[in-house]
Parts: sequence; C-alpha cells; structure tokens
Amino acid sequence: MSDENAQPEPAPFVFAKGTDVGRVRAHNEDFLDAFSPPDPVQRHQKGVLFVVADGMGGHQAGDVASQSAVEMISQQYYADPDVDVRRSLTLAIKRANEYIYQEAQRMATRAGMGTTVVAAVVRGRELYLANVGDSRAYMMRQGKVTQATRDHSFVAEQVRAGLLTAEEARAHPQRNVITRALGSRPDVKVDTYSGELLPGDALLLCTDGLSEYVREEDMLAAMSQYPPSEAVPRLIAMASDRGGSDNISALVVQAALPGGEASTMPLMPAAKVTPATPRRRLLPWMIAGLGGIALAGIALIVVGGFFLPGLFSRETPAPSETPILTDALDATPLPTATLAPTETETAAAGSVGFTLESPLDGARVPSGTIDLRWRWSGPAPDQLVDFVVNSDHGELCELESDTDPCAVVAEEGDDYEWWVELRAGGLVTRASEHWSFTVGPPSAETPAVTVTPAITGTASSSVLSLEDGGDTTRLEAAGCL
Repeated sequence: MSDENAQPEPAPFVFAKGTDVGRVRAHNEDFLDAFSPPDPVQRHQKGVLFVVADGMGGHQAGDVASQSAVEMISQQYYADPDVDVRRSLTLAIKRANEYIYQEAQRMATRAGMGTTVVAAVVRGRELYLANVGDSRAYMMRQGKVTQATRDHSFVAEQVRAGLLTAEEARAHPQRNVITRALGSRPDVKVDTYSGELLPGDALLLCTDGLSEYVREEDMLAAMSQYPPSEAVPRLIAMASDRGGSDNISALVVQAALPGGEASTMPLMPAAKVTPATPRRRLLPWMIAGLGGIALAGIALIVVGGFFLPGLFSRETPAPSETPILTDALDATPLPTATLAPTETETAAAGSVGFTLESPLDGARVPSGTIDLRWRWSGPAPDQLVDFVVNSDHGELCELESDTDPCAVVAEEGDDYEWWVELRAGGLVTRASEHWSFTVGPPSAETPAVTVTPAITGTASSSVLSLEDGGDTTRLEAAGCL
C-alpha cells in the first residue's frame, strides 16, 4: 500500500545566512534564522523553515518586532499538527502578527513597532513561500534570477497599476512606504506561493536593504559562482558598497545538482566583507530632513514609533567584517526556538493612534464637500509633525492639527478609501486604519451624513490600485517561481 503522506525525494541542499547593520543605521533591526525539528517524523511532515524579518519602530522596538516574528512563526508552525504547509504557515504568521500588535498596544516604548517578513519551507522537493511587506524571495533557476514574491508597498502597487515603471519605483521618494506589515493591525493578509526546489536551484530571502541596491544580474553572478557561505557575504558587501542606507540581511538556500556533494561536504569558511569607504550620497528623504535632522529625530521619538524602518544616524559605521553564517543544515540540525518571555514594562495609560469621527466607516454620503474628521490619541505631536490625509484617489490634505477637518469635494458614484498618516521630516511615522465611504443618495437603511455645499474644484484623481492580498499563488516551474 502506498503512503499517502510520502514526499518526493528531496534535493540535498545547504544554506548560509548573514546580516549587517549597513552604513547609516546605528542599530540592526533585521532578524533571520532557520529551523529544523530534531524529530525526523516531524521534519518529514513539516519540512525545514527559513524566516527573514525587517523590523520597524526604532531602537527600542524594531529589533523586538523582527526577532519576535521569526521566533513566534517557528514556534507556532511546528506546534501546529496540520501538515498543510500553506495553511499552517499562514496561521503561524497571523499569530505572530497578533502578538506584535498586542505588544505595541500594551507598551508605550513599543508603540508603532512592526516588521515585514518573508518565509520559506522546504519539504522534500516542495517549496512554499509566504510574505508580508517588502522583504523578498528570489529564485535562481536555469541561469535566471526572478523575484518570487510580490511587495506590499506604495511603489509596488503603483507599478502593478501601471502608474510607475520598475525603474521609476527604484528611485521614488516613497519607495520605503509599505502597505502591509506585521503589528500594524489586529489581523494581516498573508500571500503564499508554492512550487518545487529542483537540483541546481538557489533561493534567496532578503530584506529591502539588499534588494534596493543589488540587481537580479548581480544576484545571479553571486549565487551561480559561489556556495551560499561565500555568496551571502558577497551580496551583503555589494549592498553596503553601493550605499548601505538600511540594515542588510540575506539567506541563501542552494539545492545540489545530481551527483553533487553539497549535502555532505562542510561549507567553505565565510568570505570576509571588506569595509568600503563611506559615501556621502544622501537618499531623497534624508536630503529633505537634513536641515532639521536632530529636531526630526526628537519628533519621531515623541510620536512613539515608525511606520517606515527606523532612524538614521549622523555616524556612518563600516559593516561588520564577518556576517553571521550558518553551516550546512545536514551537519547541524537546528532546534525550534522558543520565544523568550516578554520583559516587564509598565503599560502606557490610554491608547496611541487615530480615532475616526466622521463620516462613519462604510457610510453613504451625499455629493458635495465632505469633512473628514478624526482625532489623535497619545503624546502631543511636535510642531514639525504634519497630519496627511491619503486615499486611493491620491493625497487629499496636509494639516497641522487633528482639530482641522479635511474637506473633500466628491461626486455621486465616487468610492473613497482613506487613512491618516503622521509624518515627521518627510517620514511616515504612524498610519491609521483604512476607512471608506460611498457618495450617493442615502438608502432607507443608511442615514445621511450632513455635508457642506459643494465648492469649486476637484480632488486629486490619481488612483492607487491596491492588491486584495491573502492570495495563494502557484509558482511557475520554468525559471520563474
């Protein structure tokens, strides 16, 4: 009788992982790890797990969010007896999101913390991927490297909507604004993908600190010519040499070709990353905040966290000489980590964030000028901080106080999804939930919302096409996952 749970014969593989603080940040908020259960039966059923996370929220919270995500995902994934990898991995990521969100609400020092995540499970020859945010997975197959996951970011949504080209997105001043992250809301949508890891393939998981500077052709050169233990530090060095404006993390998994010895031979010693001369190149958002960098930093701390990854420093430290590397998986099984107990802190009195006043979420309102109103709960923002009302129709208002309404001229038939961003020095430091309203005559069940008479002028018409998310995507087999 055949075994219904039998898995395809696995392609032997090795992996290496590394992380570096970069040239601008003073603190590393990335975290990555690999996990393999010591029980061979569980390993056969659940596979080997790789996770990379990019934390947000500054020195006191970003690293907590990323490490918590990686360790919680591992703990929850292997504790779940379900052998459906996509379902189990999605549930584990959602549980990690709940934990991070609750910690951010409970502690003032962690308000606004969050993290992106990209995860991979290799079970036999089966490959499963999941991601939230802009940390990526790339697949190298048959002489080609292809991005295997879709970013949840402002510029990625613009590219998919045909409003930006890929090249324009690379230099866009809002390229670091993400639209989905763990910890920003009570629930999160997780994209999942499935395919195979074939002999000769190589998988790269990385944070945006690497993908912003290293092109696919450079990834191909590194992963096709060197084993993971050498490819990882080379990739990190490339990103550092070309700017290193963010923390840089990479994890490479390489499947051996038939007859290869990669599964039994130990990896070569890690190549050292040679420190390069610091560059004076400034990113657009750094230029915008240069005149008041110190005051902007104080404003960000007062607000209580970042929606974009962390603060930058005046110092430009050289990268670590040797990124953290892990030897062949077959040589040293990796036990599943358990989440460390949360440190004891006093919760801040009251919640921090935005409260909707009008119109009610999902309301139907008559055409004319609609006043969008909300309130900020938490420490009083610094005078350098602005409230920006954004929407799927484009940016609507920029205000200095939450007491000022945002007046929007809307026509019958319009649908709006809108939210409020807190910006300091050009950075989005916190964002509200997304709310919506429809313009049209009130129905019998929906009371009308009072609006002021229409005025001359129109609202911004640039449309941002947002991904529905929560997809399960089949990875293509020929050269492109």
